[in-house]
Amino acid sequence: MATATGDETLVGFIPDPENLSGNPSDNPIEVAIAALGMDREHDATDLAREALSILESAAASFPEEGLGAYLDGVGFLIVPTRPTMAAVKNAVSRALADGPLIHPGQAKRAFDRARSWVDYAAKATIEETAAMIPDGATIVTCSYSGTVLQACAAAVESGTSLRAIVLTSRVGDIAYGEQMAAELLIHGIAAEVYPDEVDLKALAPITMALIGADRIAPDGSLVNGVPSRLLAEHIQGVAPLYVAGETFKLDDTEQIEEGLEAVPAELIDGYVTDRGVVLTDQVWGLNQSS
Repeated sequence: MATATGDETLVGFIPDPENLSGNPSDNPIEVAIAALGMDREHDATDLAREALSILESAAASFPEEGLGAYLDGVGFLIVPTRPTMAAVKNAVSRALADGPLIHPGQAKRAFDRARSWVDYAAKATIEETAAMIPDGATIVTCSYSGTVLQACAAAVESGTSLRAIVLTSRVGDIAYGEQMAAELLIHGIAAEVYPDEVDLKALAPITMALIGADRIAPDGSLVNGVPSRLLAEHIQGVAPLYVAGETFKLDDTEQIEEGLEAVPAELIDGYVTDRGVVLTDQVWGLNQSS
């Protein structure tokens, strides 16, 4: 992906810092990028899909002449709005990898391929995660993960019974655990919300802790919503901790956004990915073979 911020085709497009901080202009692409940067409701996979939709809208609204440089510039602006969300960076990079995208038809095909790549990995990870949840399981989770939610729903649909313990996971005004529990209940899964600091040993037996990921690092650690590290520490000696994480969340960026935190590899028992269950020292290798 080229860094095309100096290209003349971007004059009048590049959002200024004030716009990106909450006062977007009337340019619909700027508005969409700003909204992506401020979105704290959707998970990483949904944000990746939204990033691709922004690129697609940009391609449809710009003249064919200079389109490739323009789309590179749009991608260059999207990625830093969510620096921790590896899925956003990798989806944008995948979409623009065949560049320069010099005409709309070529751009649409590239975006469709990138979207299919995201959708396939997400679906496969959900299936792999659902398959490893045993009948009668009690799982504990935190934050909000669409992958974990859909995996639990898929497990129940296949006849598995399970219950969920969900930590409150409050960040600012949003209690992500309450949102997660409410959606689990919609799928017929018994879910109870507990304070983040709850003594998990007192809630035993617990089959496993299962959380999502916003970024998976080269050393096998991850970044996810708070209180993921607290859960990882408290589940030690109680039950294993597994992370449901698509391979498009592999990334070596170090920046961590507010409301997210790192969980060291030694607290994680394994990753459930679109390529199966792997240990923490094996997960980065999946990136080399993608």
